[in-house]
Amino acid sequence: MPFKDLIRHQHGDDAVISINRYNCSISKIVKTSNHLTFLLRCRDNNLIPRGFQLSSPVPRSPAINKILHNASTRIVKHQIQHLRRHKSHLQKDIETSRSHLQDTLEPDLYHKTQSLAEKTKQHLHEKVKTTHITKFTHLKCPPTSNIPEANNTTNPKTVINLSSKALTPSQTSLLAKGLRYVPVTAKINTDAFITSIESGLQQLAHLMKE
Repeated sequence: MPFKDLIRHQHGDDAVISINRYNCSISKIVKTSNHLTFLLRCRDNNLIPRGFQLSSPVPRSPAINKILHNASTRIVKHQIQHLRRHKSHLQKDIETSRSHLQDTLEPDLYHKTQSLAEKTKQHLHEKVKTTHITKFTHLKCPPTSNIPEANNTTNPKTVINLSSKALTPSQTSLLAKGLRYVPVTAKINTDAFITSIESGLQQLAHLMKE
């Protein structure tokens, strides 16, 4: 019998609801704790997470950049304070739920509940921690292009050669025109042009008869 079905059978739906609430609080505190650690590392390294970087409605300048950076820094600090309060509330909820489960469940079922919750907690912690470490690494050391310098041709601002074949200046100039550029032939195929018009007129006349 599945574990929660066993809990429901022996202690009713309320016990299952309490376990679900307990596990939900644990998941929230894991995510909150990791997010808090991430923001503290960003603060200590004077880095602004992407979600806290403010855009400017006016053209950028050193003064504007300083204002935006200071404002973003204050938002990060405010969020740190918010997460600390939220974490404290979650800890109280977890302690209350744990105490309630201990009073409600039989000892073996209570210990089984704690064991399953701890495994879930550790798995989620490693997953969220890895995500935040990756975000922090990219923020501190933004990934750069691995394109060799020799492959950049005469117009590196608009054309980047990803192949191992060197492009001629003419080829580079053509690619720089963009994917929507369609070269027009110097000579028009008159026969094909007339044939297309006649075919279109025939189809139009057929439709009008219908």
